Amino acid sequence: MVDVLNSKILTKANLIINLSGNDQDIKEAINKISKILNDYIDNITFNYTYENLYEYTGINSLYEEANKNPNNIYLYFHSKGMFFHDNNGLNRLNEEKQLLNIILSKWKEVINIFNSQTHINKVCIGCSPEGFCWYNFFWVRGKYLLNCKKPIISNDRYYYEMYIGFENKNSSHNDCYNLIENNSKDFYTMDDIIKAPKQ
Repeated sequence: MVDVLNSKILTKANLIINLSGNDQDIKEAINKISKILNDYIDNITFNYTYENLYEYTGINSLYEEANKNPNNIYLYFHSKGMFFHDNNGLNRLNEEKQLLNIILSKWKEVINIFNSQTHINKVCIGCSPEGFCWYNFFWVRGKYLLNCKKPIISNDRYYYEMYIGFENKNSSHNDCYNLIENNSKDFYTMDDIIKAPKQ
């Protein structure tokens, strides 16, 4: 949330935060996030569930918002970039910090890409041959989401990772802009994306 704050994206955007966990954890998370983002609290909506539904609530919120406001551009990301991975709980993995930084810090550039390249529907680190966005951190046109199937609750967590590509019959890598190499590479296989240079 500090990264979100520092990016200054909330000067131009609203934020929907989907939380899952027990009641105490959710209350604690809302309290901490509200303190960090206090200046923008009127721009924030909290949704929560007590069940582990993987990314269902986030993807479903994205789908519902796009159906209400299809002319908007949406950013989707999840907590992969927010976990702490050392024993004292203080340090994030460098790769995860880079992932969030690349997708979030370039928000003005991304809006320009959507405005100037009308065939682009998705912007991400790198997309798959099928048109889903690796790591599930992506920007997407609301109009594109209108042609996606409504998300379902699934026990297959990878359903949500591939949703943006597989649930739209018109999806391909041709409507995706890859930020890692500024679209000089059409798409990335799984091996490609792991080896891809990070900025």
